[in-house]
Formats: sequence, C-alpha cells, structure tokens
Amino acid sequence: MTWILSFQRGRRAQLAKLLADNGNVRRKSDAANFAQFDSTDDGVMDVDLMFVSEEVFDQLARGAMEAKLESVRVHMVSLLHLIALKCHAFQHSKSLRRLKDMDDLIQLILITGWT
Repeated sequence: MTWILSFQRGRRAQLAKLLADNGNVRRKSDAANFAQFDSTDDGVMDVDLMFVSEEVFDQLARGAMEAKLESVRVHMVSLLHLIALKCHAFQHSKSLRRLKDMDDLIQLILITGWT
C-alpha cells in the first residue's frame, strides 16, 4: 500500500528532504508533478507525492473531510476529487501503471454506485 499525498508545488524540495531524512528512498521515475518514495522499512508504507497549484490545493482542501487514521487526524479529499486525481494520474501514467490506475478508477466508480 502507498500513501498518496497532495501538496502545493512550492513545497516539493522541503517534503523531499523530510522524507529522505526519515529513511525514504526517492525513485528515479519522478515526473514534474509527482515524486515517489520507497520506504526502507517494511513496516512503513511508501509515499507518492502529487504537487498541484495553490488554486487546486485550495479546492481540494475545501472539499476535504477530516478522518482519523489509527491515532492520527488527517484530511482526505472528497470522493469526487479522488476520482479526478486518479483520472489525472491515469492520463499521465505509463505502461503497467495505467492498468492499476484504471482498476482504481473502476473500483471507485463501483463504490459510488455510478454504474
């Protein structure tokens, strides 16, 4: 499983350093708006960062809902925004990754009952 987090583009260097300082190894396959990190600890999930404009980040934040994941409070994007982000990832993904993104989209649509 992988954490997928969205941040403002201006925070890319800061977040990359934070993850690297905490034992995450950056993958070479980064794109302009994505950075992927693999954990060196089997008990810790990998992290994918998606960088968006301030305007998009504000829209995601306004539609987000607060949740508790284990003992940590997090803000999760709305289902509609998650589907939009997955469509964006699918559009910019390559080869085998497209299959996973397509399956994720299908599962999200089935969950919503939009069939």
